Amino acid sequence: MLAPVGLVLGVVAALNTKGQALPPTWTLVAAIMAVSIFDAFAGFAATLVFLVGTVIAAGNLPDMSQVRTLMGVMIIAIGPAMLA
Repeated sequence: MLAPVGLVLGVVAALNTKGQALPPTWTLVAAIMAVSIFDAFAGFAATLVFLVGTVIAAGNLPDMSQVRTLMGVMIIAIGPAMLA
């Protein structure tokens, strides 16, 4: 039930960063974390859409520092659900 919410949050987060490999605003990260706590797949879907949207909007593959930043965002968003 929460997967569509996660997809929408992922799109909003990708648009928020304007294609740069930066974390979205803390309110979006907190919303993705909240969705992820109740449904781990929805949080994974949100971060996956964010990652793919960022790479597509950038127009090229990110370098290693940007990959680490994007993976950090993914760990922050999915980590609470994995710990629970």
